[in-house]
Amino acid sequence: MDISSQRRDGILIISPIGRLDAQGAAVLEGLLADQVMESDRCVIVDMSRVIYLSSAGIRILLATEKKMRARSGRLHLCGLQAYPL
Repeated sequence: MDISSQRRDGILIISPIGRLDAQGAAVLEGLLADQVMESDRCVIVDMSRVIYLSSAGIRILLATEKKMRARSGRLHLCGLQAYPL
C-alpha cells in the first residue's frame, strides 16, 4: 500500500492506494499518528484508489474518527466505491 498526504488550507488530505487490509491498516495507522497534529480540525481520507477495505482498515478509520471527535475535529471519507458481491 502506498499513501500520500498533503495539507491544504489547514486540512490534512490522506490518499491511500491499494489494499487497506491488516498490513495497509498498520501503515495508515502509523502515518496518521505521524501526520495528524493537535491543531488539525479536519482530516480527509480519499478512498477512491483503495481496491479492498478489510475490518482492520475500518477499525483504524473508526479509531481516528473517535480521536478527532474528542478534540472537536472530524474525519471525512470521500471517493468510496461500491463493489458487487
